[in-house]
Amino acid sequence: ELAISIVNCVSSIYLKNGNPLTVKIGVNSGPVTSGVVGFHKPQFSLVGDAVNTASRMASTISSKNTIQISQSTYALIGDKKGIMFMPNQIEAKGKGIMDTFLVGISNEIEETEEIDERPGTRNTLIPRFTFKPFKEPSSNKKLSSVENNKRANKPLRRRSTEMIEEIQLCSFACRESQTEKLFRYRTVVIGLPILVNGLRIGLVCHFLALLIHIGYLFVGENSNFSIASVILNAVESVLLLCLILVIKKRFGSYWLAWALQLSFLVCIVTHAIQILFLEEINQELETIRILYYFVLLTHCSTLFFKHIMLTVLIGSGVWTLSAAFLFESEEVALGILISLTFVVVLLVTIYVREKKLRNSSVLIKDAKKELNKVEKLINQMMPPHAYEHLKEENSFTDRMSDVTLIYADIVGFTAWSSDKFPEEIVGMLSQLFQRFDKHCAEHKVYKVHTIGDCYVAMGFTGDKPESRDPYGECLNMINFAKVMIDMIKEVNEEHEIQLNMRIGIHTGEVVGGITGTNIVRYDIYGPDVMIANKIESNGVPGRIAVSEVTKSFLKNCAPERFKFTKHKEVVDKYRDRTFRTYLLREN
Repeated sequence: ELAISIVNCVSSIYLKNGNPLTVKIGVNSGPVTSGVVGFHKPQFSLVGDAVNTASRMASTISSKNTIQISQSTYALIGDKKGIMFMPNQIEAKGKGIMDTFLVGISNEIEETEEIDERPGTRNTLIPRFTFKPFKEPSSNKKLSSVENNKRANKPLRRRSTEMIEEIQLCSFACRESQTEKLFRYRTVVIGLPILVNGLRIGLVCHFLALLIHIGYLFVGENSNFSIASVILNAVESVLLLCLILVIKKRFGSYWLAWALQLSFLVCIVTHAIQILFLEEINQELETIRILYYFVLLTHCSTLFFKHIMLTVLIGSGVWTLSAAFLFESEEVALGILISLTFVVVLLVTIYVREKKLRNSSVLIKDAKKELNKVEKLINQMMPPHAYEHLKEENSFTDRMSDVTLIYADIVGFTAWSSDKFPEEIVGMLSQLFQRFDKHCAEHKVYKVHTIGDCYVAMGFTGDKPESRDPYGECLNMINFAKVMIDMIKEVNEEHEIQLNMRIGIHTGEVVGGITGTNIVRYDIYGPDVMIANKIESNGVPGRIAVSEVTKSFLKNCAPERFKFTKHKEVVDKYRDRTFRTYLLREN
């Protein structure tokens, strides 16, 4: 169904030159080994004979917009109603003559007089099919594996080694660790507007109280009480004003945090003592004033709960003793109970707030680590300039000339893996590709992707495209190819196996860009990409095959270093011509 839907989809897409977009689709069924391989650019990869056969199903199709399936796939299809299967025969590389089927809708088949004249095949009519689109499944049935995993698995969070400690109830230690310092600084930044506004409101209230007490000084009878109140209000007003002026400049300072806390505590103690020694005083007003300072002491503090708790206990003790001496006997219990209940509520609120802030700090730190890992991985998955375009959500296309491409296939890997466990196959391939990836970075070569046990790379890394050196890129690619052959020899000695590398290198024009929506990747296209693939498939194990263009580049940048032996002529069906390939060796 997917293959038929793809053919239907491309039938309505036209290229800029007016020609319709066409595809060739090959399908095969069989056992595969899968796993993540690579170091610099890890990639989920499928390996096995079934993968190679699927590739042959597509590459051996002679007509456009055609689907070819293997006999194993045909045997697995249950309901064949409405689908036409035309028997066909191909000659596949490494497989010999294979019986296959061409697929189409049975009631809409048009046979043409186009004769399949490929060597090794029967002269059969090649059917050209038109396809009816399959009915799309309803949206409520579309559920991706990712969504299923989200439902089935709860996210696990790994404990960070730099995690802020659990909240403490009380502490006499005045030092703070570097982690606590950073956490407190971020917390202060969040609560700075509340702190400044609280101090401003306090300053306004004290200024109004100061005016009232000055007025009372001139009209009241108890001048001692009024003078003391005026002095106390004036001192507190000046203190709040100084704190407001300093807080914005040094709000993250540890000494300023303690200065704030001790200032509020001194105000509480001062008013509590004032209640003890002044006879005529408004008890309700002083109680409200002290409770207001408790609000500042708790919610306008820039210290942790463990230190706030210590100062609140001191302030509460002094205030409770003062209230016990001041209030009438029948009012003492109720007044103390109301005051302490208010203070407890304040403590509970800042405890809950700090606990949530600590938890969110851990989550944010872990999230940043994961984001950094993802960003680093994405940076490895595509060239730097492509990643910048992706972050800015810009669509773009690279058209690069004189780019050297390499296709490197591990010869004998499929035969070696035929009787091995999946863990052995993925482990061996991952070990090889990890070594390749590391040398990729060392030789300034960009890994494009892997296809099974085939490694694809290009000389242009995407870094500073305006200052490219195509000749230097070509030489880097040759050096990298030589290292790949040497590494295969090392692996053979280590594991006593017989693998080899068949390498094809070509220099030409490449079109590149980011493709996909759910799975995003940077890929390259163009006739020259296919030529590099052709050179590899027609190469010699253990040797490096290059095109005429690559040969001329190497003669230009290292004229005395390499010798070239004529090899095969390869057909470029996209440009309707043939080109000579050469086997390279050093002098």
